[in-house]
Amino acid sequence: MHVLRISYPLELIFLCRRAAWTADGYDFNAVNLVATDLSTAYDKDLSDITLSITLTLLFRSLGALIFGIISDCFGRKWPLSADLWILAGLQIATAHVTEFSSFIAVRAIFGIAMGGVWGLAAAMSMENMPVEARGLFSGLLQQGYSLGYLIAAIINITLVRHTSEGYKAIFEFGAGFTGLVALTVMFIPESHIFANADGENAGQMPFRIKAAGVWRDLKVASRSYWKMFLYCSVLSMGFNWMSHGSQGK
Repeated sequence: MHVLRISYPLELIFLCRRAAWTADGYDFNAVNLVATDLSTAYDKDLSDITLSITLTLLFRSLGALIFGIISDCFGRKWPLSADLWILAGLQIATAHVTEFSSFIAVRAIFGIAMGGVWGLAAAMSMENMPVEARGLFSGLLQQGYSLGYLIAAIINITLVRHTSEGYKAIFEFGAGFTGLVALTVMFIPESHIFANADGENAGQMPFRIKAAGVWRDLKVASRSYWKMFLYCSVLSMGFNWMSHGSQGK
């Protein structure tokens, strides 16, 4: 029983964060799967619809920066939950906007929110994981994205093709799925590593002081690990080239 009390929260945190990344993978790929339906609905060329996919990916970096700073100031739990609720709302908006320009705007904003999920989910999962297990579990975490794509494909084949809602159903289901994960995150404890590093009085510090501390740490890390940063950037760029070259079309 003693072992279960120690391991259960860790497993729960990991599975919850993997579910968040799965929901993110679902939400992003929903547009890919119904691009033809969207082209018909908005009377636009397919290339115009896929522009929304490009904008979503372009704005991910901005979202990663914004939510990364917020996370380092206020923790992983509540920023991730808020981010997922935003994504759920944007899925509903994607389903029901009537103008193409509004659709493009919603998907661009979606990219900002999407950019926050991976960093928050990965940070909370990996920083609480034993060092020797991080390699294995980081791979399992990453595969949550593919699982989200698979779930979206199943919903497209079944629900979308056999309901009066049509393509809107894939976004509505995604909003419910993402909202459920967001609700679950609200009941998961804050990252123990962040809570211990944050200190007892940090919660009373103004955001300006917290943000300044994050910026100071970022500059120190940039000077000390710039080679590793460039290596990881190039590696991630290659990974995204292969991934979205085949999926995001």
